[in-house]
Parts: sequence; C-alpha cells; structure tokens
Amino acid sequence: MVEKTRHERLLFEHLLPYFKRLETCWDKDADPEYHGFDGLVHMVGGRQYPPRDSLNTSTIALGHRCSPDGMKGDPTGLTDLRQCFRATSENSAERQHSSSVFDLSKIHVICDALAARILMDASKRASGVVPIGGWRFHAKAEVVTSCGTQQTPQILMFSGIGPQGELAKHNIPPAV
Repeated sequence: MVEKTRHERLLFEHLLPYFKRLETCWDKDADPEYHGFDGLVHMVGGRQYPPRDSLNTSTIALGHRCSPDGMKGDPTGLTDLRQCFRATSENSAERQHSSSVFDLSKIHVICDALAARILMDASKRASGVVPIGGWRFHAKAEVVTSCGTQQTPQILMFSGIGPQGELAKHNIPPAV
C-alpha cells in the first residue's frame, strides 16, 4: 500500500465530513464512518460485470490489491466503480440528473453488452456498435463512445481508428 503523506491524510480527514454530507449511499453494508446516508447525491456501487472476478484475481496475482471501497481514503489498487444515480432501491437505479434535464425518452440502454468495436459507413462515419457476442446495433443519428480513459481508446483502435503503427502491431486494418 502506498504510504500517504501527513498532508494527504489531513486533507482527506477534513474533506470527509463534506463527502458524507453530500452522499446518500445505497449500499446497506457501507461503513458509516466513510459514507453518508441522507445527502443529495445518490450513490450505488458493486456493479456486477462479466470480467469482474477475473480482473480481481489477476490484480491480486500481479501483486496489487483490490479495494472494494475506494472512498475509505486510499483509492489505490483496483476498486469498485461508484456511480451517481438516484437509486429507488438497493436493487435498481434510475438516472439522477440527466433525466431531469434532458428528454431521454428516445434513449434505449442495453445492459451487459460490452462494446467490441464501432461500425463505420462508406464515408468513415460511425454508424453503429458491435458488442461482444456479435449482435449489431445501428444508430439512427450518432454514436457516442464514452467508456473511460482506457476502454474508449481500446474500442476505437479495435475499430481501426488510431495510429497506423500501433494498429499494424496488432494486425488491425486502419480505417481512420
């Protein structure tokens, strides 16, 4: 574990009351020393996804640690993603902020469909997504890729979008 400086510890200890006051944590097993339960921002964590157990096992095998709760003052290692949702129960969640500002009636969310690559039309414009499993989803208007700082570049490169030299190393034909 990385040793925190005295300054980092003090900073966290001084900010913790504000974090707790802001949060409504929907994890019934969350530590009340680090989580709030009556704030304006509703948080859920512990999302289950297909490679989760393999990632945890690999992380430990490589000598790193898994921290199920990165909000305990030391977010180093592999930690569970915590999401800002307006949870209606511990088993479901609805969008907290987006649905109150934007009309999401035409948005369709498909869970457990990990993106493998982006489809492109003849003009090299994104036209859909191919999830792992081989289905194809075609967009009527646009494709938005928002998979984080590591997954977004990976999906783009699997799609042939990126530096030609890097794509060539992996035998991926360049598209853009």
